[in-house]
Amino acid sequence: MGGTVSGAGWWMILLAPIVTLLMGSVTCFVAWIAFRTAAAVNIRNKRIDVIMSCNVRYDELYKIKISIVKDISAFKKMPPTSKDISSTKARIELEIESYHRRYWGLKSDQIDYWLAGYVDPETLISWFMSTIDFVHDATPGWTFGDITKLGGWESVRDFHETTNHRMFEIGEEISRINYKNMNSKEKYGKLFNKFNVIEHDEPSLIRMLSRNTHRRLTMKLFYERLQSSTKEYATNDL
Repeated sequence: MGGTVSGAGWWMILLAPIVTLLMGSVTCFVAWIAFRTAAAVNIRNKRIDVIMSCNVRYDELYKIKISIVKDISAFKKMPPTSKDISSTKARIELEIESYHRRYWGLKSDQIDYWLAGYVDPETLISWFMSTIDFVHDATPGWTFGDITKLGGWESVRDFHETTNHRMFEIGEEISRINYKNMNSKEKYGKLFNKFNVIEHDEPSLIRMLSRNTHRRLTMKLFYERLQSSTKEYATNDL
């Protein structure tokens, strides 16, 4: 014989789909939170990896530069009549040109890392503050005709004008002679302004390079963190 379903039983039957739906929603929500958390951790780890990688490349370049400076010093001590003077000069020039390509290639990559959201504005600007010093205040012994002038920017400028115009713009900006006489806050403000313009003009490139644009520290937000004495030279009018 068939039994009848009590009132409480009917409520259980009616509530079952709702409970299942709610449990499914909770499961999806928890999964979404876990995914977002994992994504945030991955991005943070990627940022750390990028900065560490750049530091390793800086260290390698420093060792190469010290080696070249030693070669330059030895070359300048060679007697003018030495039969090896021409070949030694040519070898050093090739070493310096290779160094310039690697150095400015790193600077170009750093701009791309920043646009992709793996480097924050503060780190980016600090890197290029040191580049200003590299361009205008040569390391003692780092003088070899015109090939080492302006940090070798002139030897690579045509390449970057073709392949990475944003790097070309930055290189042209900081190689201007007036940068040599600016105070540090003015240099910082000038770099902020230049990167602020680039970020404003490259929304599509930023979207392409970064899957998490909402996690980028924009120049606009970074501006609010600047010291008031630095804001005097920086602008956020865009």
